[in-house]
Amino acid sequence: AEIGQVDGLLQDFPANNQAFRDANFDIEQLRKDIDQSE
Repeated sequence: AEIGQVDGLLQDFPANNQAFRDANFDIEQLRKDIDQSE
């Protein structure tokens, strides 16, 4: 990988990490909803 490519990946990482956290949060909320409905 070239240095420019690595810099680009590092710049994209926070956004990707935020999307991952959002998805993880949604999954946790769904699990809670399912637990309550049973």
